[in-house]
Amino acid sequence: MNNPCHHNGFCIPIDDRINLHRFICIRKEGYRGERCQNISKALNKYNPHQRKIILKKIASGYNTMTIDVQQPFNILFTQIPDGDYYLTVLRERFSPSEYIQTQVSPKHRCHPVLDLFNETFRLYKYPRLVKYYSLLCRQDSQLICFYDENCM
Repeated sequence: MNNPCHHNGFCIPIDDRINLHRFICIRKEGYRGERCQNISKALNKYNPHQRKIILKKIASGYNTMTIDVQQPFNILFTQIPDGDYYLTVLRERFSPSEYIQTQVSPKHRCHPVLDLFNETFRLYKYPRLVKYYSLLCRQDSQLICFYDENCM
């Protein structure tokens, strides 16, 4: 009998005394599916962070603005003139024709990361300090965001 498992998968009969057509396939790495018929998707491409800056003023007498963004994104920070950053959009998947309505709110203010650490952590050099970023989220479940000026 030919191997019913694709891509050199290993065929193991469940009970060949009862039925020759009941089996399972042991898949090789990089394949999936009941018969190893599908190639697993993998992310092999590195896409460096792209920072886009759009400068726009709110007209006098208005409190809203519209921004038309052509490139896909999953996170959007808004920086207001006093220098504070606000998390205004956060999503898992990009939708090309999506209309997003959001607002800048004090509860979405992102604090500078160094303001959140104690004096001991502030003395750490940059690569070492980054290892402790997740600690901030574990210590404060209400923390929505923070930013590191080195990464913005």
